[in-house]
Amino acid sequence: MSNKAIIWDYDGTLVDTRVKNFEVTKRLMHRLLGARSGEFPALRRLDQYVQATRTAENWRALYRNEFGMTEGEIDEAGR
Repeated sequence: MSNKAIIWDYDGTLVDTRVKNFEVTKRLMHRLLGARSGEFPALRRLDQYVQATRTAENWRALYRNEFGMTEGEIDEAGR
């Protein structure tokens, strides 16, 4: 059986995924940018990450505004 769709609950409306998303984002930034979590305020603590996600329009805006990623880097992150 193949997947027809994937639901990504970015804002935690369906399930509280803040901790998991925080950890995934830290690992992703390390993989893509070689960055350690302490280099970005939004990745130092969970409460800072939550605040950053609340002010971002979507995940692309979060990556652009908080982590200084280019559109190409953001596209790569989405793959």
